[in-house]
Amino acid sequence: MIRAARSLISVVYHMIQALARPRILRYRQAEMQSFRVLVVDDFASFRECVCGMLRGTQFRVVGQAADGLDAVQKARRCQPDLILLDIGLPKLNGIEAVRRISVVASGSKVVFVSLNDDPEVVKAAFSNGACGYILKSAMNGELLPALAAVLRGEKFLSGRVAPISA
Repeated sequence: MIRAARSLISVVYHMIQALARPRILRYRQAEMQSFRVLVVDDFASFRECVCGMLRGTQFRVVGQAADGLDAVQKARRCQPDLILLDIGLPKLNGIEAVRRISVVASGSKVVFVSLNDDPEVVKAAFSNGACGYILKSAMNGELLPALAAVLRGEKFLSGRVAPISA
């Protein structure tokens, strides 16, 4: 538990550092279509970092949720284009949440954002409807490319996750 907390703190620290640098490509809103995004993570500071990374891009955050049940409710209400979803959520884990979301917001594409790199968990995520899987430690370089790939209809797997067999 302490190791996971330290890892998350490290991820958030590096994301804040990245936000201070103009490394992330920004898109002019007038030239690009806007995509609605729901951000789901039990750590408010992580959700805020993700929102900051998306600010000024073609991705507009339309809601945030801190647990799996709230994610399903907000997905039904907001009908976002994309949902960034953690695996380890209170009340309802991410795998079960994506199953329910696929029923109530079938047009939404789900990209998991997690610390968990277990190949079985990654495989379960994709087999239950995920279109992408990003490790939190790779967010700085992979978030925008992952979202673009998913919107093109492609699957996206973080480069830091071992390849999984279908």
